[in-house]
Amino acid sequence: MKPLLTFAAAMLLSAPWLRASGFEMPKRGDFQAPEPKMKQSRTQPAEKLPSQPAKKWTVMAFLDAKNNLEDAIFNNMQQMELVGSDDSINIVAEIGRMAGQGGETDQDRQWTGTRRYYIKRDYFPQAADEKGRRKELKQAMSRINSPYEDLGKTDMGSYEEAVRFIGWAKKKFPAERYMLVLSDHGGGWRDPKKKQKISQSAISWDDETGNFIGTAQIEQLVREAGGVDVLVYDACLMQMAEIAYQMRGSGGAKVVVGSEELFPGEGIDYAGFLGRLARNPGGGPEEAGKHAVTAAGSFYGGLEKGYVTLSALRTEGLDGLAERMEKWASAAAKAGDIAEAARHARNNVLRFGEFGQGDQQRIAPTYGDLYDFVRLAGGKTKDRALREASAELMRYISDGKSLVLANMALGSSGAADYSSAHGLAVNIPRIFSKVKPEDFEADYNGNDYADFAFAKATPKWQTFCRWMYDKLPSDKKRG
Repeated sequence: MKPLLTFAAAMLLSAPWLRASGFEMPKRGDFQAPEPKMKQSRTQPAEKLPSQPAKKWTVMAFLDAKNNLEDAIFNNMQQMELVGSDDSINIVAEIGRMAGQGGETDQDRQWTGTRRYYIKRDYFPQAADEKGRRKELKQAMSRINSPYEDLGKTDMGSYEEAVRFIGWAKKKFPAERYMLVLSDHGGGWRDPKKKQKISQSAISWDDETGNFIGTAQIEQLVREAGGVDVLVYDACLMQMAEIAYQMRGSGGAKVVVGSEELFPGEGIDYAGFLGRLARNPGGGPEEAGKHAVTAAGSFYGGLEKGYVTLSALRTEGLDGLAERMEKWASAAAKAGDIAEAARHARNNVLRFGEFGQGDQQRIAPTYGDLYDFVRLAGGKTKDRALREASAELMRYISDGKSLVLANMALGSSGAADYSSAHGLAVNIPRIFSKVKPEDFEADYNGNDYADFAFAKATPKWQTFCRWMYDKLPSDKKRG
């Protein structure tokens, strides 16, 4: 789920936003001549977008606005147009839109259906002063100016539609490296049952069809499309070990960018992020992932707005993570004071908004920061082996090269102090519950946790979590 913090024009066009975003406002004279304004009608699409020669990067954004995020997603596209495609990078997007839902915008005459865009820069300032350039920027941000193909109505909640989009993008806009952005609501590893109303799980919720892309289908779509170098989740709660683990190996993704926590509707700061990529197109996947985190940190840090997390991790490090988690669980099973240490960690770990913003004390969520849990347990135990296993696992997560490449965590909310967020969440037994996890899954989930490759790779960790559910008493409050 994405909190609806809709773009306000005054915020976007202010000098503080421009400084915070990392987007460099061009000055008059930076271009020999402005690019001619497009003559294409708002309502008449191009028959086919022209192909491009091979470039360094192709950024493919799959933008599902068929829900209450339409306004936010359209503003994200306008940010993309501040940078636009150039001789080194292609930026393409597929966006779906419907009528009759909250969060609508009247931009581009409220067309409906699905379009594929080749994102072109539409901001070429001519004013001599900053006030004039901001006025020109406001005009550029008032509509989508890039050329497009009209697909009619499609199901943006279908992973097959995402596969078709990626295949189209790779064929028409070849590149040395590919980045896929999935932008919409997200909800971590849990998928709701298809018959239930879409609420807080999976990703890419299409309110028109009632469909969504499930967590296992994310792996399917990436692998069926031939893999990507960087996978970016511009969505809530998607930076979890259970989800990232699916992207290991050939045909997956080398780097995954996502948020442990609910992520603001403003998104990942496309102007700052893509601007950095355009200025450094020769960098590899790890550098590109870091660009996204750095840009978001500058953007949200400059705005001082609420709380936000974002991290980039290398998927080659996930097997090593599983090995160290198994070593930790083995040490925990032998520690004489594990009940006290585990209860302390369970009750105090940084947890995320799995059930939305209402649970400020984070009693019910099972999504917790892995590093923080291990830190709390390791700090409470007197067992030497467990303390050493905790230190090793913490180093592996946070050394900036083994697993988490970059991490940004700002703010606090209720019981959550985000300085404890280290870039990767994992399923951790909740503090208080009257139902067993398998009963909750049977009533609510459309997927089974045991089916995840991560669960199969960490049997000792899963046994430890089961022991916490069965043996540790529930508590009605943190601490």
